[in-house]
Amino acid sequence: MSVQTAESPYAIAARRQSPSVYVIDGNGEIVLRGAEISSLSDDGHRVARRLLAAARDDDEMQLGLSHGDGVLRVVPLVGASGAHCVLFVERIAQRDPLAAAVQRYDLTARERSVLALLLRGASTSEMASELEIAETTIITHVRNIGCKMNATKRREIVATVLATG
Repeated sequence: MSVQTAESPYAIAARRQSPSVYVIDGNGEIVLRGAEISSLSDDGHRVARRLLAAARDDDEMQLGLSHGDGVLRVVPLVGASGAHCVLFVERIAQRDPLAAAVQRYDLTARERSVLALLLRGASTSEMASELEIAETTIITHVRNIGCKMNATKRREIVATVLATG
């Protein structure tokens, strides 16, 4: 396993741009956007819909990665009874958190493929279908990725990857 020196959080933050903010309904449609914000890419819409579909009532936040937009964070609006969420889109300049995580945690090519889909918010069945392998194999890969990252839940894996870049 390769060892990298940790980059300061300030250096990582300095490369980031301010997040864009959208209000989306339960179908993933944008109902309000900031005045200076451009439209979300098709990939961003797909990731946002997957994150909304995966959200449960007790979730405070869902994280995902869109190649066209960057890091997506879906947060339910308080008192909106699940009808509306805020979508934060953080465009990340000059950083590839997936590549950094693959290198830092010495992930295999298959684990990289699984992690890429995990970051997009894909379910176990969606990953199995796309990679044409059994769901139990996906579960094993996710567990192995988590072990390498010292994480037990999928959202912990995502948070670790996003902090790695």
